[in-house]
Parts: sequence; C-alpha cells; structure tokens
Amino acid sequence: MSEEVKPRREWSAGIRLLFVALIGVALVVPLMLVYALVYDRQNQAQTAQTEINAGWGGPQVVAGPVIVVPFRTTQTQNEEVNGKTTTRVVDVEKLLYISPVTNAVSTEIVPQERSKSIYHSVLFEAKVSGKASFALPPDLTRFGVTRERLMWDRAELRMGASDARGLTAGASMSADGKLLEVQPGKGPAASGGEGFFAFLD
Repeated sequence: MSEEVKPRREWSAGIRLLFVALIGVALVVPLMLVYALVYDRQNQAQTAQTEINAGWGGPQVVAGPVIVVPFRTTQTQNEEVNGKTTTRVVDVEKLLYISPVTNAVSTEIVPQERSKSIYHSVLFEAKVSGKASFALPPDLTRFGVTRERLMWDRAELRMGASDARGLTAGASMSADGKLLEVQPGKGPAASGGEGFFAFLD
C-alpha cells in the first residue's frame, strides 16, 4: 500500500514581499512613537529653559575699555566741474581710538540653579571689575593727528556688553577717581556695537 505525498505549497514572491512590508511597518510604528516622545520632551525642556532664562542675558561678550577722541584734520578732495577736475582741501572730523596701556580685569562668577517642573537650568551671574591706564601713542603724527586738534571736551570712555539684558545691576565707570555718568550704546565692534559709554569731561 503506497501513501500519496502531496506537494508542499509555496508562497509566491509577491506574498512574501507583502509579509516583509507588514513586519517592517509593525517595527517602524513603535520607533516613531519613541521618536515623537523624545522630540516632545526635548521641546518641553527647551521651552522650560527659555522661560527660566527670561529676563536674564544670553551669552555675554565684555569688551574694552577704550577711549574715543574726536579730532579734526584736513583731507584732499577731487571734484569734476564742467569737465575739469579741481582739487580742494577740506576739514573733516574723525575718531581716534586709544587702547589701554595696562588693563587688569577681575571676574567673580556665581552660579544659580533655577527649576521649572522637572527641568533645571544653571544661570551665571558675573561681577566684572577692572582698572586700566591710557596714554597717547607717541607716533600720533603718523596717523595725521596732532595734539592740538584733539577734542578732549567730547572724549568718551566706552565699554562693550553684547547683551544689555545681562546688566542686572547696571554699570558704573570712573576716571581719575571721578564717577562718570553712564549712558547706553556706542559699544566696540567686538560686542556688536552694544554696550555703554560716558563722557570724560
């Protein structure tokens, strides 16, 4: 007596490909859920940090001090009138920037931890103080500047602070022991033009 063996049924390539695609989709779904959860937590952490840092300054660049003195000098200008070039000498006003000869800076950094819900952020308060001395460069004439043309009555002492929000306690400057009246603006280029200044007169 012989037993008939039925041939094994083979799945077509299309069915196999469909099963593989279904398994892939089933694996991608939990991965996307985890990704969405991580993204949401990161977004919440960023929002909480922004709220904690509100009212505080961002990364701070402190530059200076520098003394700025206006001066008058002559400049030759060429003009063309009726097809003819004429040359004339005019008085112009420029600025002389004087960097300190010595500059000693002391910085005290105090960290403060702030929290909102489960999120934490560390803020830093820096107390910056310094002392600088200035002197006119001996080769002023090389730059077309003479002492007689310096306008010391309009001379300014400038300091740079890239984020004015960070000046929580304001700022003070003095020259020769005299406290100066500080005004906002006119910071050096190193701080993006942000900062404060005071007239030396």
